[in-house]
Amino acid sequence: MLRFFPRNRRFVRSSPSRQQQRVSALSITEEPLEIRRVLSAVTAAVTDVGSETLNAVNTEGETQLESSHQDGVQARIVNGTSTSDYMAVGIVNNGCTGTLIASDVVLTAAHCVERLQGGFIGDTDGTFEVNGQTYGTTKISVHPNYDANNFGAGYDIAVMRLDRPVNGITPFEINRATPQVGQILTLVGFGETGTSIGGSNGDFGNKTVGQTPIDNVTETHIEWNFDSHSESNTAPGDSGGPAFLEVNGQLFIAGITSGGDSDPHRLGDNSFDTRVDTLAAWIDQVAGTTDGGDTGGGDTGGGDTGGGDTGGGLAGTFSSTAVVAIRDDRPVTVSSVVQASGMSGTITDVNVTLDIDHTWNEDLTVTLISPSGTRVELFDAVGGDSHNFKETTLDQQAAVPIRAADAPFTGTFRPSGDLSGFNNEDPNGAWTLEVQDSFDLDGGQVNSFSVSLSTTVGGGDTGGDGGLAAQAIAIDQQYDLDTTGNDFENWGGADEKWMFGNNGWVFILPDGSLYEWDGSGGATGQLIATFSPEYHTAPELLYRAYDNSLNQGGPQDDTPVDLAASAIEIDQQYDLRTTGNLWEDWAGLGEKWLYSNVGWVYVTLDGALYQEGGNSNGSDRLIFMFSPEYHANPELLYDAYDNSLRQQRNEDDTADVFACLAEDDDDLWTGA
Repeated sequence: MLRFFPRNRRFVRSSPSRQQQRVSALSITEEPLEIRRVLSAVTAAVTDVGSETLNAVNTEGETQLESSHQDGVQARIVNGTSTSDYMAVGIVNNGCTGTLIASDVVLTAAHCVERLQGGFIGDTDGTFEVNGQTYGTTKISVHPNYDANNFGAGYDIAVMRLDRPVNGITPFEINRATPQVGQILTLVGFGETGTSIGGSNGDFGNKTVGQTPIDNVTETHIEWNFDSHSESNTAPGDSGGPAFLEVNGQLFIAGITSGGDSDPHRLGDNSFDTRVDTLAAWIDQVAGTTDGGDTGGGDTGGGDTGGGDTGGGLAGTFSSTAVVAIRDDRPVTVSSVVQASGMSGTITDVNVTLDIDHTWNEDLTVTLISPSGTRVELFDAVGGDSHNFKETTLDQQAAVPIRAADAPFTGTFRPSGDLSGFNNEDPNGAWTLEVQDSFDLDGGQVNSFSVSLSTTVGGGDTGGDGGLAAQAIAIDQQYDLDTTGNDFENWGGADEKWMFGNNGWVFILPDGSLYEWDGSGGATGQLIATFSPEYHTAPELLYRAYDNSLNQGGPQDDTPVDLAASAIEIDQQYDLRTTGNLWEDWAGLGEKWLYSNVGWVYVTLDGALYQEGGNSNGSDRLIFMFSPEYHANPELLYDAYDNSLRQQRNEDDTADVFACLAEDDDDLWTGA
């Protein structure tokens, strides 16, 4: 059978008091990993699998696999039994297993559609045999992160579109909740059979079933150790087959059979399946499937709980209250998933709120994974031997890094990694909170987690519907665009104009394409967004985005209600406050001064709010353009929320109640 080199053994950090190491089916061995297909899946065409001899030459071992139809041989998964159930499970490419997830869509393993000489078979070269019929394929899609040269890294999954629907068979739905250690997997496949005592039967082609408990869950895999004669195991030919989890009496595909690290018929084999829940968004996109309902993990579908215009793509919050257990008897990695949907544009900002019970916080490494697969570490080894994370929010704009805070970390903190790493990605799909507990003895659970997303908005113009103006505002806030007073036009030879942002130089081309410069000798870099040519003609539409949108009748009007809402947002972002002294006219501009999480800011007589950059001469960065009323009453800024409620007092009794409560806490907000 084919063998692949494993990835290097992984070790976790160790502390003087805790020297345990992570245990994983893919890390505890230096032996090569083996796939669970027979070679005919990509090299042979067998017309009647199961009744004729199946010859498959192994290019390394020069061995052959024979048919299961020998006298006295009972076909079965290792320690499993023959079955006629699971009608949607069939034979893929004459050497693997697959499952219908729609009437014309089959879910299987990526290595089942590989050619031995490299690459993948053609879109029309696949086959699926079920219920006595053989179907061809019209399209074969392999997950873009699958790497045949790093087989153990995961993403071993493929979707096959059939040339016609399969009638009379109900497809299975995919699992969308996080698998848990200890749950029982039901393994189904057509692969090589035998027992853990008698060894292999060297066969293929009869559907068999068995069960085994989950021993570990990683970012990409469901793993189990074949360590008991009472458990079942997968073997060559089972590749691509389903590992089912039963929830509320219904079976869901939780894993796709991938491989193991040793002889599947001997105790000691460590087997692994590709997780389906973390790849659900990709499967939906390729297969055209959708969430068929609750798969037992609470509200994994999320929904907009944060207000905002998710249809327009400006903001949305998606949450899960599914409780995910963290075992205390071994190192383990668990995940919680929320599904973001209905948002347009690309990401400009991501915040995360989580609630975790755990009795030794330092054990945990918590990472957020986007639908595109980007990983950002939220924190690692914080809090020492203290307990829990209660309503902990990670925000890249927060003033206090989480490493400088104390448990239970209630409030808003800056993460260890950089959440802007998600910028410009598609917000829709499965967002995964990965919690890695590197030591035993202490456990707990993930109680909830939510992801708040802000995006750009495409389309429109700077007047009319204000789409591009809103996008410009979002990008200006994200990149902190500014100008030196010189556009450095055509420096790179593309008639571009230049600005600088918080990560370096950006430039805009005559067609309105805005790029982040890559540091080369020309106008090259990463595309940020596409505007209209007007934004090249007048780049101040970008670095003075909000001010110009007001002048052009853009998405917000200069009214007290809109300005009050903007003041609340800016107060939350900058944590505005006063020392009790407004230091009025300190710079000779008639300005008033406030303090923030980025240093001193000031508001001028016309209501313009600036971030002081060291010059204090009126040329500092414009944060927002308010009205003169905000200079006359700066508490509208540093006490924005309370004051907005007071303005509604006569209209809303509820607001009046909260305003009165807020007034009692004025000293907390102003520092007076």
